Amino acid sequence: MNELAQKIIKYTTIKGRTTLGDICERFEIPTIRRCKEVILELWEKGEWSGAVDWFNKLILPPSALETLPKCPQCGKEIEMSPNPDNIIKCGYCGIKIYTRI
Repeated sequence: MNELAQKIIKYTTIKGRTTLGDICERFEIPTIRRCKEVILELWEKGEWSGAVDWFNKLILPPSALETLPKCPQCGKEIEMSPNPDNIIKCGYCGIKIYTRI
């Protein structure tokens, strides 16, 4: 696992729900767009899992996955159907859950 992934996981685990802007500022990532790319790259490498509300620019830590099959953001029951991309989207609030289940 690379150093940035470790820092993001540690930070979001301690802080809990945070914003992409906060992650950008904390880890000197120049833009929200680049922050999104970094998070997706970490997830694709299997170094990060958690939930992201891209619309509201919120990031939830890996511990947010403990609420499944309830949405970590709105608490509604979500469908945990098999998905080749390992991405679950809440049909109620739209948050995307990036997991390795």
